Amino acid sequence: MTRWVSADQTADDILRELRRQGALTIACHPHHRTTRRLEISTCYLWEHRQELADLVDVWEAANRDDLFSVTSLKHYPYVANSDFHKPKHLYSWKTLVRSEKTWPAIRAALRGNTDIAITLFRRESWRLGFVTRVKGFARADAIGDVDLQRDDAGNANRIGSAPVAVEKVRRTGPIVADEVLFSRKHSTRVVKATLPAPSYLHYPRGNACFERGAYRDLDARTARARQGS
Repeated sequence: MTRWVSADQTADDILRELRRQGALTIACHPHHRTTRRLEISTCYLWEHRQELADLVDVWEAANRDDLFSVTSLKHYPYVANSDFHKPKHLYSWKTLVRSEKTWPAIRAALRGNTDIAITLFRRESWRLGFVTRVKGFARADAIGDVDLQRDDAGNANRIGSAPVAVEKVRRTGPIVADEVLFSRKHSTRVVKATLPAPSYLHYPRGNACFERGAYRDLDARTARARQGS
């Protein structure tokens, strides 16, 4: 936006002015939330979508912890965001945009809804989320440079700690069942639940991925397996 737009106008006048200024118009949380928070209704654009749909560039399909499947069922261009007000809101739905890192390119990608995806960003990676929910794991530093990740400028950052088994690992409760249940409530599609392979858990620390007291016979088993191969 380059000029002030007064809210004391009709919705279509506001949207047309924003379009003239080259802004991106987003229908924020356009439908009723499933989390039942007390709030002012924001369903006006949805209730008048037949008259206003051509003036709205993208519609929220997800906001913080809520999914609005009605917008995707209408095949409207979609977006997701955190509705960020508090630090905890960082862990929420996000939009992935594949485009150049310029405003015109991002705006065009969102309007065209090409190379766009939404993802639920949580406090931990899917790998360490598994480690948290399985009894027997602790965390330690990765060995060597296997956990280094470089950005476009070549700057190196470590992407996180590595799991180490300090006792025999065992499942004591659901691992991804709650996430699958959440997804099935909002979609009729097949849900994919991703779990890390043992090799992926082993990789950051190699043979130091477990304490010898937890698996006393593992070295002997490994040696026998190598002889047999």
